Amino acid sequence: MQKKETILIVEDERFNASILRDMLHGKYETETVFDGEQALLLLDQGCVPDLILLDVMMPGIDGYEICRRIKNNPKTKNYPVIFMTSKSEPADIAKGFEVGAVDYVTKPVNYVVLQNRIRVHIELQRAIKQSEEALQNIDTLRGFLPVCCSCKKVRSENGTWEEFEEFVESKLDVSFENSLCPKCRDNNEMEITDDNFVYKPEKNVILLVEDERFNLNMLVDILKDEYELRIAKDGMSALQRCQADRKPDLILLDVLMLGIDGFETCKQLKTLPETENIPVIFMTVKRQTNDLLKGFEVGGVDYIVKPIDYKELKVRVKNHLNLHNQRKILEHQIKEIQTLTGLLPYCPKCKSVRNDDGYWELIDAYVGNHSEARISHGLCEECMQKLYPDLDD
Repeated sequence: MQKKETILIVEDERFNASILRDMLHGKYETETVFDGEQALLLLDQGCVPDLILLDVMMPGIDGYEICRRIKNNPKTKNYPVIFMTSKSEPADIAKGFEVGAVDYVTKPVNYVVLQNRIRVHIELQRAIKQSEEALQNIDTLRGFLPVCCSCKKVRSENGTWEEFEEFVESKLDVSFENSLCPKCRDNNEMEITDDNFVYKPEKNVILLVEDERFNLNMLVDILKDEYELRIAKDGMSALQRCQADRKPDLILLDVLMLGIDGFETCKQLKTLPETENIPVIFMTVKRQTNDLLKGFEVGGVDYIVKPIDYKELKVRVKNHLNLHNQRKILEHQIKEIQTLTGLLPYCPKCKSVRNDDGYWELIDAYVGNHSEARISHGLCEECMQKLYPDLDD
């Protein structure tokens, strides 16, 4: 049974805090404090929430300062914070994001919206945590391995030279099965190959789905300097644009459009494996609770009511892209990390290993291709004396 996530509620109005606890009961564990000082003390004592619901206007330290201190503390900086407040001016909302909040809900709180925003951020944090745990559990070789290019010994952490296979066996869950490769039987040599890969994140791609020319121009104007933009004027065009080789990293999606509306467009995107994880932010004049709820039900991560405050939109886009990028990078790392396990057919004469394709490659090249280790070639002292006896030390 999966352990329930913990939500820390920081709310000075006890009636509001009680409603929040009732709303979250059964889905999450909750901790409640009634001012900022108590929240900081609880975190300092070891409370590890998966999300913090934080009121802004409280006696003593306000929510903005509490959030700033949380984000400046290395132990608590990764805790996601959602503000709850009656301060609804654009400058107040922008300040909430600037101090590090992941979301901002204005009072009186629409609890349907709040529940869905909590769900979105909990799911994102859960995915990130699972990826991090998977990375920690992968037993692999990392960094540079000094390898003698003649005898294939590797210099260990204590400075001694060990047989390559012994070094690998001590680090990984792998065993070697000795045999002779065909080339050794023919007394031939093998060529060393080296494959290195560096992951370089690209500029984020945003798909703008908007049929109003003025709104589209405004979106392009505020986003063009930071992101690569693609444009679709209706739902069908959006679905087609998402079939490109490089999928968008985020979609800004109008709801009221000709043809299929934004809700149906998002619903179809979420049924396709290649697009189901793309975050979708709805933009619409539809502001009823049922409309908001439908937006979250079909898979949206956020919902912005028109007329759009473009400053708020910009920080919401940045916030969701940061979360998306973090998960994407972790997933990429897990995919790219290759680990060595099982039984390896090994030629002790030339130090070659038979790979998955049935070809024999030198053991250092094989390890370099199946782990994060990067091989640095040189000569050990024994091979140096044997190959170059006339050289001084």
